[in-house]
Amino acid sequence: MRAHAECQYQFIRSIWDDRPTSPSLAEGLHIQRIMDAAERSSEQGRWVELANM
Repeated sequence: MRAHAECQYQFIRSIWDDRPTSPSLAEGLHIQRIMDAAERSSEQGRWVELANM
């Protein structure tokens, strides 16, 4: 719980200080695509190409 609170604090602090947040939206989207591919791979029992997403 403490780590989550720290992440939230850093996110809000970045907005307050007018500096980029980390991870960025683009980085979050990239990771989400990887997680979706991993889930699909598990369901289908095979490798899934990220380029095919």
